[in-house]
Amino acid sequence: MPLHIGKLTCLRTLKFYNVGQENGRRVEELGLLKNLKGKLKIRNLEHVNDKEEAARARLCEKRNIHNLELVWSSSREGNNLSDEQVLEGLEPHSNIKSLTIKRFCGGYFPSWVMNATVSEVNRLDKLIELKLIDCKRCVEVPTLGHLPMLKILKLKGLRNVRLIGPWFYYPPSGINDRPPFPSLECFILKDMTSLVHWIEIFTNNGSEVVNPFPRLEFLKIRNCPIMRSIPSHDFPCLEKLEIDSVERGGLLLNKICSKSLSALTNLRLNDVSDLTYLPERLLFDSQHLSRLHITNCPSLIHLGLLRHNLRSLKEIYINSCNKLKSLRVLIGGELDDDDDVSVSSLRELTVASCQELTDFSSTMLDSSTSLVWLSVRNCRNLVSFPVESCRRMPHLNFLRISGCPNLRSFTRGVINCLSRLTGLAIGPFSEKEGFATLCEIIQAIQQLQSMKTLKLYGWPQFDSLPDQLQHLTTLSFLQLCNFGIEFLPEWFGNLSSLECLIITSCKRLCHLPSEEAMQRLTKLQRLFITGCPFLSERCKPDKTRPADDSEEHKISHIPNSRGTTICKELALHHTSVNGTLCSLSPGIPAIWCCTLGGLFENTPNEPAVGGPLLDLLERPLYPDRGGPVTTTPSPGRVPSIPP
Repeated sequence: MPLHIGKLTCLRTLKFYNVGQENGRRVEELGLLKNLKGKLKIRNLEHVNDKEEAARARLCEKRNIHNLELVWSSSREGNNLSDEQVLEGLEPHSNIKSLTIKRFCGGYFPSWVMNATVSEVNRLDKLIELKLIDCKRCVEVPTLGHLPMLKILKLKGLRNVRLIGPWFYYPPSGINDRPPFPSLECFILKDMTSLVHWIEIFTNNGSEVVNPFPRLEFLKIRNCPIMRSIPSHDFPCLEKLEIDSVERGGLLLNKICSKSLSALTNLRLNDVSDLTYLPERLLFDSQHLSRLHITNCPSLIHLGLLRHNLRSLKEIYINSCNKLKSLRVLIGGELDDDDDVSVSSLRELTVASCQELTDFSSTMLDSSTSLVWLSVRNCRNLVSFPVESCRRMPHLNFLRISGCPNLRSFTRGVINCLSRLTGLAIGPFSEKEGFATLCEIIQAIQQLQSMKTLKLYGWPQFDSLPDQLQHLTTLSFLQLCNFGIEFLPEWFGNLSSLECLIITSCKRLCHLPSEEAMQRLTKLQRLFITGCPFLSERCKPDKTRPADDSEEHKISHIPNSRGTTICKELALHHTSVNGTLCSLSPGIPAIWCCTLGGLFENTPNEPAVGGPLLDLLERPLYPDRGGPVTTTPSPGRVPSIPP
């Protein structure tokens, strides 16, 4: 930050200002910049000593600043009394539309925040967005319900707040005729680790509940682990509800659902310990529910879906619900397979890592005639799956049944009926019949000209690949996982359309096909090898290694084309950092092959399946499921893609 920036008196745009302690870098420099407009972020506010010094910034006079961020450094403990005084002096102009206060260490917000007014003429009535972030010593949320234009409210990291009470809705002057938060559309509570109660508000005589949030569309509660109560207001416009990492989240869900949620379309529940089933009132009222995501809910026994409410569902995603034993539909208080059950609008069904799941509802799948995506993985106790139901899915684009080692054989004839199938991930089945089943399936998909993606999961006892694989010349994506093969066969060169090859957890694999066979793979752009220690070592460029003991020369021909970034080398180092690659370096002369760690989901029966990297490679092939994604990620980072 240059010294004496205040001398630039005609300056109109200043995206950020770092406050310093020396002359020429203090906050008072901003006071001289009367023409600033748009967005301004003021950082290092710990260098401001008191209210008087803060007031010299003259923020209250800057009528054209519409977006303001006030930020204290994360590297200091702070004096809460000083912070309160400083923030008191940083009151913005009433024209402010977006305000963020970050890492403020005061116990209470100043008067202009707590009451949103200092005088009748200087209110925050035009405020549209407010974010209070990581104000860890704050013990009380401000009064905000009377702000007429507030649409977005985010409270994150207010770790000392235990109660959201009546003052949240109305100023001390009392309740008026207008409902609190008349314009609020998005409300996020996150990392409020001490929050126990969020209570409702009653009229002045205490006779009835006041209904705030008449326009709220999105409510998210995340990492509020000890939260136990929530208002039972009507939420007439609530479309999206997320509850994440709340131990009593099931209790909260029941309370929210005690009134109608007729507009709800999207429900996401994650890490909710006490959820055993979905509330009946929720399912009865939510006629428009289209997306249901439930993950890491260890007490979930059944979904409780009532038949007349299934017709609007487009997506069901269930992951890591280990007590869930069946996907049969709950009707009239009992699990049933009623012929009238219909999920005809369902397009995506994913069930993963539900270890007690033993069976599916054939009736439910029979009516899923609109399914485009069907994925069942890592359900180790699943013994039966109504494969024949797939015949009634004419639009099925991707089918995955993997990591279910107790599942009995897969009917080959079903594959022939799936004329639109472009992707298949399959295996392993029981060890005795698994290889024969894989061979039959691959033979069946030879008839499908639409097939582009194939993932095969085997057992270490399988010392060869199905010969039928060599005839799948339209494949562009192939993954081989957990086979006991020592070499890739010479016919691999027949896969002339292959663009991406992934080999994972083939621990005995030492050799690629011959150089001649590899050169026939003229479209190959990506080669990923992980969990194959022998092959990984032989693919590394090493001048001391004898030529006949190296595989590096077999892939040295992979070209770059017309400036397009092609993964000629992908350096994959040991990592478990939430999908972050330590190095992602396309366009270099060889392929390094190392352990991917956290990028893949590793399980005994299905090692190295899925994960951010494979989703990144897979999703572009399925535009019906969210559209294509960028195939060349930025160095060092794999894009975040929903499961």
